[in-house]
Amino acid sequence: TGEWHEIVRAVTPFGKAFDNTWEKRFYIDVTDYQALLQGDTEFRYYYGGFDAREDMAHAATLRFIHYGNEAPRKLLAVKNIYDSSATCNCDPRAWAYGIEGYDIEDESRLGLRTVSIPKDTRSIVLRFSITGHGHDQGTFIDNPGYRTENAAEFDANVYTIYINGCEQQCRGEVFYSNESNYYQAGTYLADRANWAPGNPTNVHYWDIKPTGSKEMSIDIDLMRFVSQFDSPSASEAIARYAVHGDLFFFM
Repeated sequence: TGEWHEIVRAVTPFGKAFDNTWEKRFYIDVTDYQALLQGDTEFRYYYGGFDAREDMAHAATLRFIHYGNEAPRKLLAVKNIYDSSATCNCDPRAWAYGIEGYDIEDESRLGLRTVSIPKDTRSIVLRFSITGHGHDQGTFIDNPGYRTENAAEFDANVYTIYINGCEQQCRGEVFYSNESNYYQAGTYLADRANWAPGNPTNVHYWDIKPTGSKEMSIDIDLMRFVSQFDSPSASEAIARYAVHGDLFFFM
């Protein structure tokens, strides 16, 4: 269909604790994407960050290991509904948070989406990846007694999912405990907004019950926030979220 789907996102470790022989292996379950990994398939690898320059680099190897003959359930379709890398206004390929006119909650970013539901759909799953970055000292306006701890990297957040305008009984926690992270330099044990240094990012899966109609609308709202900045290019400290969301329709 020409859509891109993010099968894995990982963050490099604080590398001062390692030499150039260091390596780390991760196993990621991509079973739900199996139907897209048939025949000629194009892959795109993106590396970004403060050390993304010619004199510093990381080598990455991607290997697919196939177990069994069929996926456990039949996939009818997969639809990308949110992708900050496609229309980012902040690094790392993220959407600014709390800046009027550039906010992540604008319709063109994390706003309302209407999708067609394939015939014979029995279950729908939302695969949602959201990681927070930046050191913004703005204000969470619905929590006036809270002192911002450096949004969005070190501030917990919550998102609410609305299906056909109705709030779902699921609230996504955008925060991740790093107390069991492996040894590195720097603040590798500090809890962060859904990611840990040197690891794949935390991905949320939500079951959505089909309504029997041919279309479905979905909207996701974070807690309301007002940035201390007025432009996505004003500072590297701007609060921002990198987002990717896919809907899977199963028979």
